[in-house]
Amino acid sequence: MLEVKHLSKSFEDQLVLNDCNFVVKDSTIVGLVGSNGAGKSTLLKCIQGIYDFDGEIAFDGELVKENNKAKAKIFMISDTQWFPMNATIESMKNFYKSIYIFDNELFEHYVKTFKLDTTKKINELSKGTIRLVSIAYALAIQPKLLLIDEVFDGLDPKIRKIFKDCLIKEMDELEMSVIVSSHALRELEDICDEFIFLDKTIYTQGSVQDLKQNYCKLQVISDDMDNIKLILKEENILSFKSFGKVSVIVSKYNKNQVIEMMEELKPLFYECLSISFEEYYMLIEKEEDNDK
Repeated sequence: MLEVKHLSKSFEDQLVLNDCNFVVKDSTIVGLVGSNGAGKSTLLKCIQGIYDFDGEIAFDGELVKENNKAKAKIFMISDTQWFPMNATIESMKNFYKSIYIFDNELFEHYVKTFKLDTTKKINELSKGTIRLVSIAYALAIQPKLLLIDEVFDGLDPKIRKIFKDCLIKEMDELEMSVIVSSHALRELEDICDEFIFLDKTIYTQGSVQDLKQNYCKLQVISDDMDNIKLILKEENILSFKSFGKVSVIVSKYNKNQVIEMMEELKPLFYECLSISFEEYYMLIEKEEDNDK
């Protein structure tokens, strides 16, 4: 289990992370979500031990800071993974084998799955192929905690599907925890057990179902929309749009609460819909901005 307590990080006089607190349970995939500049990459590098920081990070009960034993259980694939100039896939495999417990059979499996040419120089490959090479190394190293920054960057839709299936399979078999950051929210929703929302500090964490259950999208046709808006209360209405006779209202009520209100008001037509994860993200980003 990963435990982060009161984590803060500054670069000179610029505060990038401020009092972050969260837990990642064993054998879970957690999506790290936030806008550009929210501190996602910095947070992952603090967990990996690349950056110094204020606060406390512990993995499997051991503090990560200045602890090579704890760091050896953690592997990170960065957004811009660096490799030596003339390194080939094969030579880097041998390098990783010299410092990690490395499953060569599993690596060869992913070389075939991703159709990689091990004689190629890594820096001559496309960004997407370099990403696949890094993923193959990471899964062969079998870390207890895998960190992936901008996980789907450079991967085409077919490879994304293959990778998501591989990640879920290996996480289950290896009892590995994974933290992935990405702007591809729909893709994250497919694989993540929980989400952490970051904007210099952690302002929301939970499962998709738990996070979305307190919001409802209402499609309604009524001769008295003013009364419906009055009952829902302006402070709880997050968005209101009209498309001809149909109005779409997103509010801070759960589905059962909205149904109860509509049954009392008896509009001409209504339907309660779940909001998408992308809609949820935009809503809480808006709320967070309003609170600043």
